[in-house]
Amino acid sequence: MKKSLIALAVAAALPVAAQADMTLSGDVSVKYTLGSNLAPTTEASLSVDASEVLSNGMTATASFGVLGNSGNTGNVSLAGDFGTVKGGTSVETLEASDGEDSDLNGISYSGSFAGVSVAAAAGTW
Repeated sequence: MKKSLIALAVAAALPVAAQADMTLSGDVSVKYTLGSNLAPTTEASLSVDASEVLSNGMTATASFGVLGNSGNTGNVSLAGDFGTVKGGTSVETLEASDGEDSDLNGISYSGSFAGVSVAAAAGTW
């Protein structure tokens, strides 16, 4: 009987230890524009973000977003004293030459050493 109680207690404690912080958010808007086309324009987004501070002090994050008609985004990253390595769809590191955000599907790195900030990325737009 004692063995089954110990096994049950261990099994109940395991899921608690493996949980990460998670955020679920979204936005929905409807716009009406006067003109020849009176149909409403709708925009919606949904995002899921999770993060976990690892035992070695680094932070692992993951996110996924559905951006209505403009597609999906998703990425994972690992951050520590060395900087941040991010893979997936990233818009934070680079901007297109016209100043608009550019989605990079690939891997990026950003960090700061002795007061000098660096950023590099490789992938496809």
